[in-house]
Amino acid sequence: VGTCIDITERKQAAEALRASEAELHDNFFAQTTINMILSESLENVPLEVILQKALNMILSVPWIAFEPIGSIHIVEDDPEILVMKAQYNFPESQIRLCAHIPFGKCLCGKAAQSQNIEFADHIDERHEICYEGMLPHGHYIVPIQSGGRTLGVLNVYLKEGHIRNQNEEEFLHTIADTLAGIIMRKQGEVRIEYLAYYDDLTGLPNRNLFIDRLTQGIARIEYSKKLVAVLTIDIDRFKFINDTYGIEAGDAVLKAVAKKLT
Repeated sequence: VGTCIDITERKQAAEALRASEAELHDNFFAQTTINMILSESLENVPLEVILQKALNMILSVPWIAFEPIGSIHIVEDDPEILVMKAQYNFPESQIRLCAHIPFGKCLCGKAAQSQNIEFADHIDERHEICYEGMLPHGHYIVPIQSGGRTLGVLNVYLKEGHIRNQNEEEFLHTIADTLAGIIMRKQGEVRIEYLAYYDDLTGLPNRNLFIDRLTQGIARIEYSKKLVAVLTIDIDRFKFINDTYGIEAGDAVLKAVAKKLT
């Protein structure tokens, strides 16, 4: 003789509660990581320092089984080349090999080119950059982009055989968006600072920087009792060039003269 009680609904409710608690836990740590990265980005330090701190925080997230190794590359002067700006636990040989990665090469270059996340649970044919002593591993390579333009990639290592997970990818995409905002802002600040002291057309120091350096020079000679000189150079008939051939021709002349002076 026995009795049977159907506890399916109770078990399902308990499982749903555990899943909800786990999701809240993961979201808390995700948001905490993002807030910490944003807080660090407000410091008056170079972009490389911010990216290094951000990478360290990302790899320390407790709910994703990251291996303690990764990197962040960004695009600088060449729009088709990734330049390593932060790395964690890379051996020296790998730092040299991965310092500059063309778009389309290896997993990082492929993610940059396709603007899609690249996942690998083991070393496969996409790993074009290999080095002696490389251990088995997997990857999430996440493109960092803004306005349809690739700004860089986030590269995190996984244990071999790691199972692809949508929640992990959503978190990494959010991190990548956060990094994109930081990169755009810091590059904008560098650009503004550059324009404050350099001429955008010729790349030569402008009047502000000239006055600053002249003031410093005068201050030094007052102390050292030496001399300081200023050389003034004029371009003959420059107004005639502009009036006759147009402003673009005048700009070309300025660039050519600036190149010779440099």
